Amino acid sequence: MLETSWYTVGQHQKGLGSCWRQVDIQWANIGLKEAHNRTYHLRKSKKNLEPNFQLDTFSKVMQYWNK
Repeated sequence: MLETSWYTVGQHQKGLGSCWRQVDIQWANIGLKEAHNRTYHLRKSKKNLEPNFQLDTFSKVMQYWNK
């Protein structure tokens, strides 16, 4: 479920689609409740996230990878 949701985010993120596609599986593996809730909201609303939230989320994932 999360993989499909993050792919949708990637399509909405102009120029970052491939980046989100690479991140989606790893993000799901983190197992954060926050990630599940926000992706579920995306599937339900099918609306773009706020740009600041998109960049902030991507930055959090990259910080997780860099640990």
